[in-house]
Amino acid sequence: MGPLISVIIPVFNVERYLKRCLDSVINQTYKKLEIILVNDGSTDKSGEICDSYASIDKRVKVIHKKNGGLSDARNVGLLEATGDFVSFIDSDDFIHKDMYKIMYSLMTEKKGDIVEVGYQKFSTEMEIEEPDYHKQNIDIYPTKKAVINTILDHNCRNYVWNKLYKIELWEDIKFPYRKVFEDIFTTHKIISKANKVVKTNLNLYYYFQRNDSIVNSGFSINKSLQHCEAVGSMIKFMKEKYPDLLPLAYIKYYIDCFIRLYEIINNRKKIKDSNIIIHKLSQQMLGSSIFIKDNEEIKNLCKKYLGYNYDIYLKKRKKMLVELYLLDKSITAYYIFKKSTILCTRTKNALLFKKT
Repeated sequence: MGPLISVIIPVFNVERYLKRCLDSVINQTYKKLEIILVNDGSTDKSGEICDSYASIDKRVKVIHKKNGGLSDARNVGLLEATGDFVSFIDSDDFIHKDMYKIMYSLMTEKKGDIVEVGYQKFSTEMEIEEPDYHKQNIDIYPTKKAVINTILDHNCRNYVWNKLYKIELWEDIKFPYRKVFEDIFTTHKIISKANKVVKTNLNLYYYFQRNDSIVNSGFSINKSLQHCEAVGSMIKFMKEKYPDLLPLAYIKYYIDCFIRLYEIINNRKKIKDSNIIIHKLSQQMLGSSIFIKDNEEIKNLCKKYLGYNYDIYLKKRKKMLVELYLLDKSITAYYIFKKSTILCTRTKNALLFKKT
């Protein structure tokens, strides 16, 4: 039957979508599963639905707890997991019936520590397409290349939910409590502990785009600042583990914060002490810009990252800089403009990121 796979599913007020998710898990062609449902203080019928599935399938375990957020629910699930491998699913998403069968097969055949599958975003089930097995590509990344790809959030995405992990990788690692973008805080740490990451392009995970989800709910100052904090956590990690990758981490921080700063400026009338926040974030961006130097290595890193995110960056850059200058006619605005112009010049003719 194969080894036990622990499937951790945090649950919070998803009664409309939960059965679809759970049906996709209990009907997997890979049967040796431990399905851990963490009901995170739901106020709808989600908890009852969890209990009903536990009553008909002995593989299902249900934990009812006070609301602590997605990260806390995942951490509780990890404490309960007894499998050799572990996976995470968000309770409004669902998975292809062969996902764990394919993941485990790749894990054993390629001797990987993590297997990542492709995913498809959808808002209606009519959009779901069956994977084309004849067009499957399999890529294998040793540790450092996997870390680079995770920083860039490209070939190895910094999501936790489209992966299968050896359970020991999660020793001493927890999701940050009450943080948005918890995956960005965490995934690069897990990837760095893997000797090999195996990636298939088959879309076997189906990600439901909800307008009322935290990530998709529009602008929030807390969300914007926590995104910058999450990317900033990569810098601290790279200083300790991969100092030679610091320039890449700083470039990602610079560009991601630039886009978030644009959002904050556009919504500044809704934000208390917006000028203080804008000035502080601008200064942090300038601190990261010291790594944007005129050498071939950094130019190539800029091409790889900005090639992937260039259109949105270029579109917002000029408008934001005008707004920033009007808010704060200082050297800060001038230097951000100067550094961003250097980046745009270097990447004007860049191709999309190629596999490292």
